[in-house]
Amino acid sequence: MATERPLELESFIATVPGMIFRSRLSPEPYIIEFVSDEMTSIAGYPASDFTGPEPKRGWAELVHPDDREANRAKLLGAPIDGSITEVEYRVRRVDGSYAWVLSRFRKIAGEDGSLWVHGAALDV
Repeated sequence: MATERPLELESFIATVPGMIFRSRLSPEPYIIEFVSDEMTSIAGYPASDFTGPEPKRGWAELVHPDDREANRAKLLGAPIDGSITEVEYRVRRVDGSYAWVLSRFRKIAGEDGSLWVHGAALDV
């Protein structure tokens, strides 16, 4: 699923003090197509654990159980017009502690009707 990105784009992504992601919402199952290496600074897991045809783990499983329903509702209820949606929630780090994360994303429809989320998440 990974696509080649120009070196210039890689350079921009590497300067962002949070993780950048692209995830397919439909059809299910949700698939993270891209997540930047800043995933490691937020949750402690390597980005490669979350991508590919058979990822080792999913982002949703890291979301604190008390935040999952609201987080999912915000994600699924976001408009498909490209406007920015924000949600704040906790994610479990590799050491078992929790980080508060602010995610800002846009939900968009692909040409084939599939739904995508493009966004960024910051450890707040």
